[in-house]
Amino acid sequence: MSAARAVLSIPVMTAPTLRTTGQAAEERGAKQGESSKGVVAQSLAQLLEDPDALKPPTAVIPRLAWRGRVTLLTGREKLGGKSTLLTAGAAAVTRGARFLDGACEAGSILWVSADQEHPSEIVQRAVRFGADPERFFVLWPQQPFIDLCASLERLNPFPTLLVVDTLASFARGIVTDPHSSAEWPQVLVPLLRYARKLEMAVAIPHHAKKGEGGGYRDSTAIGALVDMLLELTQDAASAARRNVSALGRWPVSGFSVELVGDQYQLVAGELSLDARVLAFVQSHQGCSKVDVRSAVGARSEDVDATLGQLIDRGAIHDAGTDRRHAYVAGPKTQTEALDGIPF
Repeated sequence: MSAARAVLSIPVMTAPTLRTTGQAAEERGAKQGESSKGVVAQSLAQLLEDPDALKPPTAVIPRLAWRGRVTLLTGREKLGGKSTLLTAGAAAVTRGARFLDGACEAGSILWVSADQEHPSEIVQRAVRFGADPERFFVLWPQQPFIDLCASLERLNPFPTLLVVDTLASFARGIVTDPHSSAEWPQVLVPLLRYARKLEMAVAIPHHAKKGEGGGYRDSTAIGALVDMLLELTQDAASAARRNVSALGRWPVSGFSVELVGDQYQLVAGELSLDARVLAFVQSHQGCSKVDVRSAVGARSEDVDATLGQLIDRGAIHDAGTDRRHAYVAGPKTQTEALDGIPF
């Protein structure tokens, strides 16, 4: 059994089947002491053996999608800009490029067009934002989970990012009453399993309410099941700007983005640590490690790790000596590289 199929070892059911199965379960009654085959509880000590257990999730798309997590991105249909923003982020993932204020995790992406969007619209958006054509895959599902599972099995390695556009269309045929909480776990729990077991980021555009209060449509079970809720609203002063509120299982600040030409720019919101470090180095060429630590106000070990990551990416380099660091924006020049070679 493949990893993708193993994730869905408990079959996804249609709404009528759910009702029949639920009635049968009630008639049988729950058997005490019986557990699912192969499923065992883990102690906190075992969970702490994972070195990443106490770390925040890794961003696949800065501010939008995280490895092993599910994000619900809500906004008004045709006005929120959900698909456009996610396409720009997904395109950056295919190139391992920067997006907003951080670097994307490089990899392939699978875009599931449950809305059955015309190929030309998807192609035009992906090309506009510079997607790598060899790493951008599109699926138009007829049977949502069957087709998704089959597609994932054929992609090697598994995608870094899965986009399900949109939730309402993907759930059609599984959820008969969108306002009820009973059926939504049959849609969202398998997607959560995919995120956890395959270590993918999953992003799901969903429609927002029409009222002034905003929020996502349908049952509150939707928000309870996903890991992060991002709501896009159009800025009153700029048609190209979107304000994004965030609510999730870990702290994330709200922010604003603006589409300038073919690039999204962060126009408001707390900058990430690597963006703050890079901005300080760019404006304080030749600064020391102590200077950077004092300026950005984060833990010393986090600042040091970020400096190392920026050096590895070629965003900055250390032009100092063994006694004093001197950080400069950009990669080492050929002359500087040769200076370190003994002749």
